[in-house]
Amino acid sequence: MYIQKVVLLLCLSIYFLLWLMLASFSSNCYYPIVILYNPDLYKNYGYSLLAFEQSLREEGVNFKTVSIYDILNNQSIIFDDKNLEGIILPDKVNQYIPYDFYFIIQKLLKRGVNIFISYDVGIKSRDGKYLNFSLFSDILGLNYATYEKYGSKAYLLDQVEILDPKFLGFPECRLNNGVIVGYKYPIKKYYVSNVEIKDNNYRELSRTKIHGLPFIVLKKYYNGTIYYVNTPLGYLKANSDDLILRINLKTFLYRVCKVNHILNLYNGVPTIILNYHVDANSDWKAIEFMYNNNYFRDKMKSSFHITAGDYRDKEGDKLGFDACGKGRKYVKILSRYGEIGSHGGWAHNYFSNTILYESDKIDLKNFIKEYIKKNNKCLKDIVGYNIVEYSAPNGVYPQPVNTRILEEFDMICYYYVGDLGSQPNLTFYENVMVSNKVLAFPVMPYKTIVSLGEMGKKGIPDLEVKNFLKYLVDYVIQNDTVRLYYTHPYDVLVYPKEYYYFIDYMDNLISRSVLQTQTMKEYTEFFLRFLQTKYDLKNLSERFIIKLFNPVSLKGITLRIKNDELKDFYINERYCSKKGVDIRYRDGYFYFIVKQDVKYLLLVFRKKT
Repeated sequence: MYIQKVVLLLCLSIYFLLWLMLASFSSNCYYPIVILYNPDLYKNYGYSLLAFEQSLREEGVNFKTVSIYDILNNQSIIFDDKNLEGIILPDKVNQYIPYDFYFIIQKLLKRGVNIFISYDVGIKSRDGKYLNFSLFSDILGLNYATYEKYGSKAYLLDQVEILDPKFLGFPECRLNNGVIVGYKYPIKKYYVSNVEIKDNNYRELSRTKIHGLPFIVLKKYYNGTIYYVNTPLGYLKANSDDLILRINLKTFLYRVCKVNHILNLYNGVPTIILNYHVDANSDWKAIEFMYNNNYFRDKMKSSFHITAGDYRDKEGDKLGFDACGKGRKYVKILSRYGEIGSHGGWAHNYFSNTILYESDKIDLKNFIKEYIKKNNKCLKDIVGYNIVEYSAPNGVYPQPVNTRILEEFDMICYYYVGDLGSQPNLTFYENVMVSNKVLAFPVMPYKTIVSLGEMGKKGIPDLEVKNFLKYLVDYVIQNDTVRLYYTHPYDVLVYPKEYYYFIDYMDNLISRSVLQTQTMKEYTEFFLRFLQTKYDLKNLSERFIIKLFNPVSLKGITLRIKNDELKDFYINERYCSKKGVDIRYRDGYFYFIVKQDVKYLLLVFRKKT
């Protein structure tokens, strides 16, 4: 009984300490970003606000969401906040903003606070009528409220040219001659406002191709910068197009505001996710070739997703991978170099074709469940662990039903052709976040195609393929990000030299610790833990204090702080090392990387004398 009381008391003490730690973050004074919204519009358009909020969480940025009416009632909320660096006004939920906000935003810009405006902010009156001029037309020099003038032509669909992909961090492999394209879609169009240009004293980062309208604009105004995007970013993110919001948010946060934040990378190292889809017995020869010719490396982890059945198109055709039969030895080979996952339901083409063309004749949910379950069981019998990674044969992935099934099977991640070219995220579909525990891994394309096999069918020259694969790695490193690339083992036989160069190039960078590969499972487990991290920064004149907390573990968490923030303080590397923290310095930022398995961390730096 005594021991039980001691254990109970110890547990209560730990719980109380954790509560105190969390409480210290609940009144977190470091919020560099504030999102503003009109609560009267939340009922109909709240998804846009949620899309922005989720993207900021996934970027590891501290933010507050504040009603515009709270600001009108108490302007000290923003004007007394010395940490404030950016205001974000999402589309849809800010179509009406009281006129007083014109002066508030103007005053913030003069103080050096930067403003992000998405699409249709301040275009309507309180009673929902279109204004002749958007609220911030004078400040921005663009009028994007032109319905009264142009009627139905005030809103258009247009292709988009990216003029400065490097500054935006926009993946050039999603561009064809500078124009955004989609997977299998050479023409990709976005909603845009038919903007009137009042003052062209701005920097145009992107424009529409057909109508020549400003699409992404930067404008200096006194000591601040206005960042305007002429498309409904929140709406697009809420409907499976994460990239366009993500790219613009990251540019605003890290290029314009330069906010301090937690990196969504394990140990702060840029990451490539290699995802091989193993469809049928046509992969046997390719796996042997790759194994015998050093395409698989001990330092490089990959996700191998296998369609396990003995048939591919129809029962009895003997074209399947036959994982639990003749293909078993190849599963064993692949399992040495990463994670074995499920490539859908047992028979690659049969599974996808049934969903595509016969969904009205079957119980769709039970059909998908039955075949994924069968596939998983075979693979688990070989490798001895639960199958948690998934990719859909031929990309056929009916949302949200397929994700719900993955949740039921305790699977945690999946390859995704939605959110094309973006980073892993908790995706949205039809204005709702699909899951908070199953991570989507969008694939990185090459223009309108993806795998090496598709490149071969399109006749893409060898050098062009080599340059693309190298670009993919360079892009990830230059932008401190993570991307998934997928292909099939048999595709490697189409471009063997180019793919070997790609593997060698990554291997060299991994040995220099500037790149890492992870399996989808590894990254997902880190990312879901990363989302639980809390941090606070305090500049107390004589001391600079960093606090970090994670209820599971801080190991691998990286805090990135701009040099200007710390230039007056003595950053003692020996002191940090004793705390289990490594320090890197790159491109004007300090990277504080937690190496110990701890839940709470406090760093205190004194001012230089």
